[in-house]
Amino acid sequence: MEEKTCFLEINSTGSEKGLFYIKDGKLYDAVYSGLNGEEAAFKLLALDKASIRLNNLSDDKVVKRINISLMNLIMKSLRRKDESQKSGEDT
Repeated sequence: MEEKTCFLEINSTGSEKGLFYIKDGKLYDAVYSGLNGEEAAFKLLALDKASIRLNNLSDDKVVKRINISLMNLIMKSLRRKDESQKSGEDT
């Protein structure tokens, strides 16, 4: 948003560390638990009680695996989480 190039380190209690890669203010990639791209981003956005640490990104050779806007990614993630919770209640 401020055209920063960085990575966000995401930690949650009892889970692996995940990363969001941001280049020039745009989300390029996410990595979490053997996943990358949008699927990793969805898992990271669904974490509860996560802590976030901002770090400088020195490697500008990040592969762009996420091709939707951050807002669309967040909306899809919230929809998935809501659907998951509803299906869990039905069982």
